[in-house]
Amino acid sequence: MIRYCKAFAIIGALASLLIFTLEYHWNNLSLSIAKGFTASFVLVLFVLVSNRVVTRKIRRQGYNEIPTQRQSLIVKADIERLYRAVDRALDLLNTKRNERKSSENYIFAHVGTSWKSYGENIEILMREISANEWEISVVSRPLVPCTMFDYGKGFENVASIVSVIRDC
Repeated sequence: MIRYCKAFAIIGALASLLIFTLEYHWNNLSLSIAKGFTASFVLVLFVLVSNRVVTRKIRRQGYNEIPTQRQSLIVKADIERLYRAVDRALDLLNTKRNERKSSENYIFAHVGTSWKSYGENIEILMREISANEWEISVVSRPLVPCTMFDYGKGFENVASIVSVIRDC
């Protein structure tokens, strides 16, 4: 929802500026701002509603076509070294927020918007096989549920995390 509010503010400011430069009357500045933000509100509302409708329709039909990338690997290392490697991998991806549940050996991270996608959610689960031997599962999913193509961004996320963890 925050993404839509940001889009509303940016589009509204740009539309207001455009309307003001086209009309160029100082006494109509407030009217230009009102027109710009009204047009922005209508546009963002349309995008929000259409996104929700398409997502619900896809889910009702039973499709789950979200481009999800998964990879697992087995690593021989102690848990502290493993956590440092995961933190280093997430720093390389410029993750915005991390949630760590040390008791469950679970890490959740969010990668921001790029030209390839609106962002991705990354989940890393570490399961102990034996003493100092761990199975690491890395999953990357798009943030927006109706994303059909991520242009390989999920694969890049998983591959870069796995390569850093493998080198630890």
